[in-house]
Amino acid sequence: MGIRRVVGCVPAGAILAAPFLALRISPEAGLGAAVVALLVLSMFGLGVARQAEPEAGRRLRLLVAVNLGLAVVCAVTLAVRLWR
Repeated sequence: MGIRRVVGCVPAGAILAAPFLALRISPEAGLGAAVVALLVLSMFGLGVARQAEPEAGRRLRLLVAVNLGLAVVCAVTLAVRLWR
């Protein structure tokens, strides 16, 4: 694996690990980190989908839609927990 690929994997790994690390602090912190992580990954996914071949782009856009749906669920859950 080249150094460029490793450098690209480190931020992605940090984005994926952040919600689990924040969950150790509190459930609300974990939900907030999950919302941010899902939104960032969705932005990355849309950028890749624009450059991908049509079939792969459709699949990526579907995964982005799933990520955005999960982000909405996490955000609503966070709002309920904070205002309860």
